[in-house]
Amino acid sequence: MAIRGERNSMTDKFTQVTRRATVFVAMGLAIAPVGARLSQAAATPAGDAGKTTFEDNCAVCHDEDGSGSTAIGMTLMVPDLRSAEAQKHTDKELIDIVTNGMDPMPSFKDKLSADEIKGVVAYIRTLAKNKK
Repeated sequence: MAIRGERNSMTDKFTQVTRRATVFVAMGLAIAPVGARLSQAAATPAGDAGKTTFEDNCAVCHDEDGSGSTAIGMTLMVPDLRSAEAQKHTDKELIDIVTNGMDPMPSFKDKLSADEIKGVVAYIRTLAKNKK
């Protein structure tokens, strides 16, 4: 009977260890995406932050490549941000356009910080180089 008691004790210990391991694995899986996002943000250069802001706020009309070839962009006839016409604007002019809007584009002054707007303008500058 002592063997049976030892077996139950070992089974109970194994069960406890298994439960703890399961909890730790579950916690790790829950926390991993947050940690990955934080490390990605820390490793993201400032230009990439502008790209992310552009994709989150501007791509719906201007498309991810800046071409304006989305359904909304074509309906509103938004400019191709890769074009010489769009690229000829100074950074100050582009900051003003993003900040205050330009019909039909809305203002982003209440949605984006000044640094985010500068990041978007920096990203717009890279679009001309990627025009196919």
